[in-house]
Amino acid sequence: MTSAKSSKVSPALAALVNTIKQLQQQEQIGGLIAPLVSFAQETLGMSFVWLALYNETSKQLIGQGGTTPVGDHLLLKQKLTLAAGSLLDQVLMNRKPISLPSLKEEPRLAELREAATRLGLQGTAIYPIIRQRQALGILMVGSTAWGDILRGDDLAHMSLLVSALGAELERLTATQATKAAPAAKQAAAPTIGSEDPIRHLLQEASRASSLGQRIEALLRAVHQFCQPQRTSLFWRDLEQPLYRRRSYTVGKPQSRESQRQPLAITQQELAGCYTALASGQTVSVSDSQSVVSALRHCG
Repeated sequence: MTSAKSSKVSPALAALVNTIKQLQQQEQIGGLIAPLVSFAQETLGMSFVWLALYNETSKQLIGQGGTTPVGDHLLLKQKLTLAAGSLLDQVLMNRKPISLPSLKEEPRLAELREAATRLGLQGTAIYPIIRQRQALGILMVGSTAWGDILRGDDLAHMSLLVSALGAELERLTATQATKAAPAAKQAAAPTIGSEDPIRHLLQEASRASSLGQRIEALLRAVHQFCQPQRTSLFWRDLEQPLYRRRSYTVGKPQSRESQRQPLAITQQELAGCYTALASGQTVSVSDSQSVVSALRHCG
């Protein structure tokens, strides 16, 4: 009974999988908006969603659409020219999401404060959309409630959603470029992420002859899909309350010091998150204060 119950997929995770499938079925960038809005409203309880593409040449964010607490609004199609060092420019350059307790009171977003004040937007998360280290745009979600808006599993779900969104934007952008140049005779090379990553992973795993090779294939797939600087595996030590980092690390090479002294994390250091990990939940951690706060409350 317990095993059967614990194996059920959570409604939020099921909604995420369904949303990603819908994104993969779209043939136009505009078609991505409805699935994103639906997930943000129905699963996350957000009343504000804004998707904007980044034009590196003009240093502009070009609004593609979304939703606001009052429905359609000029903000959703707005073009913003980013000043060097501005908050949105930093989000794109640093490749890290941020969380704001109140968008309408954020002094570093002068270009959005007027619209945010009229719409009553407060708690907001801003996610950079990155693909192959290239900034494609941003996804903003928010509400009229003050404070951090995403905690626990919602953080992990949003990270996966934004990664999938990046893959589909890359695919659709490549498709549009191909259609815009009908005279080109050479077929465009398939973009990374256009194929089903799960199917590719299963094919890689089926060819592996050992557990170590299967783990390496899994880490490579995760690393390629999420595109972090480094992806590592921590192995539970059954004799001690520790998680030890194994040698399976891709991305940024480990330092000599790290190789001499393999990193270990105690269950005590994980605090309440150990309970979440032990029950099979996903825990997402970043440098932002909002995520650290969510981490402290997980479990």
